[in-house]
Amino acid sequence: MTAPVPRRARLRRTWPQRLLIGFNIFLVLVCLLTAGGIGYVYSKVSRIGRVQLGNALAPTSTSGGIGDRAENFLIVGTDSAEGLDPNDPVLAGRPGGLRSDTIMILRVDPNSDHALLLSLPRDLYVPIDGEKGSDRINAAIQGGPVRLINTIKNDFGIPINHYIEINFFAFRNIVAAIGGVPMYFATPVRDTHSFLEIDQTGCVTLDPVQALAFARSRYFEYQVDGKWKSDPTGDFGRISRQQEFIRKVIERAIEKGARNPVVLNDLITTATGAVHLDPTLTPGDLVELGKRFRDFNPQNLVTYSAPGTPVNIRGASVVLLDSKQSQPIFDLFRNVDPNSPDSTLVLLENGTSTVGFGEKAATDLRAPGFSIPPQNVVDADRFDYAQTVVRYLPGNEAKAEQVASYLNAPPVLEATDYAPNADVVVVVGADWQGVRTTPGPTVPLPTTSTLPPTTVRGKGTTTTTTNTTTTTVPGGTAPSVTATTLGVVPQQPEDVSC
Repeated sequence: MTAPVPRRARLRRTWPQRLLIGFNIFLVLVCLLTAGGIGYVYSKVSRIGRVQLGNALAPTSTSGGIGDRAENFLIVGTDSAEGLDPNDPVLAGRPGGLRSDTIMILRVDPNSDHALLLSLPRDLYVPIDGEKGSDRINAAIQGGPVRLINTIKNDFGIPINHYIEINFFAFRNIVAAIGGVPMYFATPVRDTHSFLEIDQTGCVTLDPVQALAFARSRYFEYQVDGKWKSDPTGDFGRISRQQEFIRKVIERAIEKGARNPVVLNDLITTATGAVHLDPTLTPGDLVELGKRFRDFNPQNLVTYSAPGTPVNIRGASVVLLDSKQSQPIFDLFRNVDPNSPDSTLVLLENGTSTVGFGEKAATDLRAPGFSIPPQNVVDADRFDYAQTVVRYLPGNEAKAEQVASYLNAPPVLEATDYAPNADVVVVVGADWQGVRTTPGPTVPLPTTSTLPPTTVRGKGTTTTTTNTTTTTVPGGTAPSVTATTLGVVPQQPEDVSC
């Protein structure tokens, strides 16, 4: 068994550092502020299950304690049957093994009154840590939480500071404890796969069964003029509905849990049996988090989803990540300086006849921080490049110069009109001599803007372009890109209060 993670020194934290929002766990924490006796709370919370993660979690501070910078919480909702009746409809068609039904990363920053929430499509097709080849990301949990954490770190460059795991049983029990979740439906809605069925219109308080069915709905249908229409966006629509649902749950938790000691007891009791935390979250952390949570405005939860394209691979429906559109979103969760190598996404092509040389060159470039996902290492259009070439799209000249300045052997810089899922393309030539630890002299850009034709061989990906909007978050966190809401999401009219 992996040894427990040592307890670190603690510093007093501002409320955003204590904020923890997920499908269930934040409901438990928000109610801690009503506790009449701290000893009672400590006793209850101390019995919440713990997940031993070894050294998989990223350190929360370079100076001891976790009060001096933003943190990422990985929130995982699993399809575990624990606590459910074997004949429960939610288990119908469930495949063997454990899978993560929902994967979210919450980022809280001590310098901001906002929180950022990133949803990862469960069908995202990525390399799985410790496995050969790729699979849906929701299968990574079958190798344990450490494998999922390492997969996220390796594929997206996002460090995880804390881990929270919840299941269907906990979800339902906590929704019951707060008396359901009110939502507004302009039309009847249904999903025959998740067993969602809302016949009423207007304000409807979702009970535990229907709340879970709504949160899991991927085949969402809504009625127009007596006819059923389908939301074709699948998991992307589900993510958008989940994120709106989270805001509604926060509102309900603040309304009900912050004033009701009975709710407090029910929520904490539920958590001790079906919620699992990493060892670094102590009872003291959770108690103070609950105290500070009362001031959070649900509208200050800024939501994102990883963009991608649904495709079919060997008969399986999966989602291929759009690396280029994802890059600025992932940067928000990586402490990335927009001018650092970490912010530059590279497509690396092996232009030599040496098998595996592209992987070596990719490892070299990753050392100073350049982002090169495994799927971005491919073969070039030919294998007789004598000199390394750095190609760039118009507008990415500075990134190309930056990459070139790190190469020991000066490359040729060329403008291009084709750089799929990348800011720049590095074609490795026979003159490759590795990279510097710090940038060297600037390589001059070409004086002409000729765009040579390029062809990518090997592991190509299909991409789509989606609209994005700009969101400015005051208080130190300023997202530059947020994914457009996709799919059909019930919206409450401004003049209606549910």
